[in-house]
Amino acid sequence: MALVTEGHLRQYREEGYCLVKELIPDDLIEAARQRTMEIAGDLPDWSERHFQMLDPSRYKAAGGSPLPGGIQQPASQEEVFARIADHSRLAEVMAALLEGPVERFTDQIGVKHAAIVEEQGGCSYFHQDSFYWKIAPELGCNCWIPLTEVGVEASALAVMPASHQGWQLIEHESYYDDPPMGHVGDDGFQP
Repeated sequence: MALVTEGHLRQYREEGYCLVKELIPDDLIEAARQRTMEIAGDLPDWSERHFQMLDPSRYKAAGGSPLPGGIQQPASQEEVFARIADHSRLAEVMAALLEGPVERFTDQIGVKHAAIVEEQGGCSYFHQDSFYWKIAPELGCNCWIPLTEVGVEASALAVMPASHQGWQLIEHESYYDDPPMGHVGDDGFQP
């Protein structure tokens, strides 16, 4: 049975998104979730460029270290993440939606922390990541994979249907993350 149905294709073309259930096996998701939690509590010895950190004057891990709000390109660092980012079903779905061969451009993990009671995240234009990637929006497709069950009230991801129409790359908006995110280096926290 094909992972992508005509209904998925129609919804993707008309509304700009679709939901493909059971894309990645649960055991791979659980392993990545566990490792993400470990990383959030105790950062591995990766380059600092892999982490978007929350402002340590406001938030710290239980052990006192800075708290990551984002992990960039974890699949390049550990197999547990590469097994998801390079999964054959993910590639199959992307190829079907984009109607041709695909390759992974990047991977990342957004980390929402239960101990933070303020909203975590922000709003951005459809395909706003294309601004950073310097590729035409219609040539890429983001795949969001929750590592835990996420209810409607959690606001993990929301899409404005049909906002992709015309495939115009909007001039990048400036906004401030709340809670503040940046990098922690020798000079301290830099938003």
